[in-house]
Amino acid sequence: MHHYKFCFVFGPGCCGFNLFISLLDNHEEVVAIPFTIKLYKIFHKEKYNINFNELIEIIEKKTRFKYLKDGDIDPSLSIKEDCSLYDHNIFREELKKLTADQNIITRRKLIENILIAYALAIKKDLNKIKYIIIDATYRDYLDKINYDFKDYKSFFLLRDPREQLLSLLKLHHKKNYSLYFKMNYLTHSISSQKENYYLLEKLQKENNYKNFIIKFEDLKRDPIKTIKKAAEFLDISFNEKLKKPTLYGNLKIFESSFSSKPISGMGEDNTNRLKTHLSKYQIIQSEFIFSYYINKFNYSPITYKKNFLTKLLIFIQPFKFEILPSLDILKKNSSQKKFKNNFFYKTLSFTYCCLYNIYFYFTNRFVNFSYLKLFSTHR
Repeated sequence: MHHYKFCFVFGPGCCGFNLFISLLDNHEEVVAIPFTIKLYKIFHKEKYNINFNELIEIIEKKTRFKYLKDGDIDPSLSIKEDCSLYDHNIFREELKKLTADQNIITRRKLIENILIAYALAIKKDLNKIKYIIIDATYRDYLDKINYDFKDYKSFFLLRDPREQLLSLLKLHHKKNYSLYFKMNYLTHSISSQKENYYLLEKLQKENNYKNFIIKFEDLKRDPIKTIKKAAEFLDISFNEKLKKPTLYGNLKIFESSFSSKPISGMGEDNTNRLKTHLSKYQIIQSEFIFSYYINKFNYSPITYKKNFLTKLLIFIQPFKFEILPSLDILKKNSSQKKFKNNFFYKTLSFTYCCLYNIYFYFTNRFVNFSYLKLFSTHR
């Protein structure tokens, strides 16, 4: 009988999930899938009547296993990492063994089976495993997790909310060359952060939760000390395998929205980019939005005069690409749909993005401004 336990990783996006998981990657007592697979978004019911063929189809179509089975983590990345340790045939075989004879299966058992099959597919020894790491990032699924897992530990990944918002917006810029593309990305990013902060407050209010906060800033500035504390929290041995970020035992390569060059290993300290990438009024605007959380989590606010004129200026000041999209739209070429390379098509795309941006800019400033609290203090 195996005696592994479960540990969840909570937190909003751009808080160091990939870095944190990569530091646990090579440890023999831990199983941690190197990407988020949003199991609680996919499996929202408590029980399922499902067979292996239906389950594997969901996994291979709705998660990044659709890439991993072909030896890749994400084909949109400019780098290709060595994923040869993972054997998708073993994953399928083991998952079939675990689910084939079960007509009705609980969500917990589904999640456990997927992770156990993955552990065997990367040649982990189940007898040595102490913890299976499950990602629960981006959304609050705490009620469902509590229903499924009665006794578990968890990490909450935390980052300066101003830097996090900057990183989220920069990521969206890089992918879509515009702040708004198919959705109100600014409001969505802020809403996602707040939902996760409320989740953290719930974890902190209840004494029965075994939760450990990992600050992105600590992870970057002093990774060995931070991961050592995480190992103590999980009661796993601290050794050399926890001292550098890896993917299947190889040094992890990261891509950044702030650079065109890949980052090998830990990279440089990137915890203070506000003054480089945002104007004074944009920094102040992000502080208005997240003032409560900046103070609560002991981040240092920037001093500014609190008068109506300042608030009006930051209210009007657009973020980068919030009005005009990036001119890179005109440079982008498609290898699959050649008509998209036509200058006339690119010009129409640029114009469309401009109009789309203007619509959401005014929506955010004159419809959602009370939600963003730019003219009011926190509760």
